[in-house]
Amino acid sequence: MVGNCAFCGQTFRAKRSDAKTCSQRCRDQQKARNKINMQSGDGQIAGRVGMVSPIPSPSPGRPSLVFDVTQQALVKAGRLGTPLAAMALVIAGRLDNSVFDTGSGVVALSRELDRLLAGVLAQNEPPDELDDLERRRRAKAAQA
Repeated sequence: MVGNCAFCGQTFRAKRSDAKTCSQRCRDQQKARNKINMQSGDGQIAGRVGMVSPIPSPSPGRPSLVFDVTQQALVKAGRLGTPLAAMALVIAGRLDNSVFDTGSGVVALSRELDRLLAGVLAQNEPPDELDDLERRRRAKAAQA
């Protein structure tokens, strides 16, 4: 029996009539994608290759100040679709719902959020004029 792999789309010769994937690797990746889709709630976008899945507010019925401010900053910088931005939003959501975290856990999460945001937002900053001047001075000194 010939079929198409449910994960990669490749045509394969199935050993069993109920086979859905071409290999163990595709089967494992399909299971992982299904698990992500089940956890995302709607399961429409999460887990599809090449697509940015929206990260919903961690607590729809409650105010989430850190998450909302973080998301607004990332949208303003045009960096919402990056992996670091997704990690920052997950941490921001965890900070908003830090019921079970200890004080030191909240501090560690806030430091990690600060580090991630600095990395994401620094990619959009124009080069500093003083840094450029210093670079040119060093290049000129190296030539002399």
